[in-house]
Amino acid sequence: MKENPNLPVVTGDMPDTWIHGYMSMPKETRISKFLQRETYNTEILNSQMMEWEMSHNSIENQISDAVENMILYDEHTFGAAITHADQHKWTYNDEFKINKSLGNYDFIEGTWCEKGNRIRNAEKIIVPLMNSQLKQLASSVDAEGKRIVVYNPLPWARSGRVNFFTGVYQKKFKIYGVKDATTGKIIPVYGVAVLVDGVVLNTIEFWTGDNPITMGENDKDVQIVKKDGNKYRITATKNKFHIEQLQGENKGDTAELIFDPENSSWNLKDGNKELQKLVQVNEVANLIQVYKPNGQILTFDQNTTNLALIKAQLEIEPINWSMK
Repeated sequence: MKENPNLPVVTGDMPDTWIHGYMSMPKETRISKFLQRETYNTEILNSQMMEWEMSHNSIENQISDAVENMILYDEHTFGAAITHADQHKWTYNDEFKINKSLGNYDFIEGTWCEKGNRIRNAEKIIVPLMNSQLKQLASSVDAEGKRIVVYNPLPWARSGRVNFFTGVYQKKFKIYGVKDATTGKIIPVYGVAVLVDGVVLNTIEFWTGDNPITMGENDKDVQIVKKDGNKYRITATKNKFHIEQLQGENKGDTAELIFDPENSSWNLKDGNKELQKLVQVNEVANLIQVYKPNGQILTFDQNTTNLALIKAQLEIEPINWSMK
């Protein structure tokens, strides 16, 4: 396929839905694809919680209702066609607006709405069900203090990036790192967020398992990041991020972010240039020092400064800064 083809983008419904099928309902089809995985995960978690004696309530009936609606959405006919049930003929422009206002298309549009509601009904069952189970699971974890619980439905250990909203109302604490309750490893949240993937207000990002600071010599984790319309491949190895730009004007450019454990600093390696210090953490003084490209050093108190303020004072997108 030709690279970067100029493809048409459809953002809404396009009739006749009976003919065009799934492509006529992109929003509902997105929900359907999501539920195909989430429904299984919800049922798996319920079975596990019953086995762990955390719950005695089977969700079999709810799953059955959701699956029935999912199947009815996936069935190939998407409502009525214009040729069905003595429908009105197709019209265009002002004539179409007049016929629509007269209700001449109410029946056929109602069948399309009925089709879309099938998957929305399934979503109304599965999403609240999964959320309630996750809350129960999180509240049952035997760990003191505040905690973040990440549920993996797979039967094997896996790694990946966790990204979620933390804008708790009147939250009087800031998150600079999380501790694995099983291994005791500290996973810093500021390293990736500030230097690699940008800082978004009230959003926390961290890598589970394969954080460069806690990785072994032969460990490796690869993530694809989209930022401002560009795509980057970020490869994490022990104490290092390798960043390659995959799209955009600077396609092919690379840089490395290297963590120095001796002085708790992140450094930028850009081609053959000298190693440039970007961030240093002073655990004793509770300070974060950010080194700007112009030589200016910004100092932040870990106890009083949030990541949004760091980004605002840098006055530049972190990933673009790193690629320069």
